Amino acid sequence: MKNDDRMIRAFMQDHKQEVEDIYFSRKVMQQLPPIPRSKEWIVIPFAALGTLLAWLLGSDTPIKVETVQMPDNFNIYYLIAAVAVIPFVVLTMYCIKEKKIQLL
Repeated sequence: MKNDDRMIRAFMQDHKQEVEDIYFSRKVMQQLPPIPRSKEWIVIPFAALGTLLAWLLGSDTPIKVETVQMPDNFNIYYLIAAVAVIPFVVLTMYCIKEKKIQLL
């Protein structure tokens, strides 16, 4: 068995032929789909945002906004709603950038 393997290897080495490439490999590589980029980075900011919202909404003490002058009719829930919309805005912008959503 080992002798047969050696004979086959020797035969293949003696009769080895090079095939001309003529940029074939480069053309094939250009036709392959692009490697998808990692989207794991988005987990950290939204986890931090969720933690902050949970802390703000779950705390027993009222939220004090004394350093910033707010109008008298300002409602904190408008601010919370605006922050909650941020993930959808970011996702929409990403989809438009990646051309998964076409405008007009």
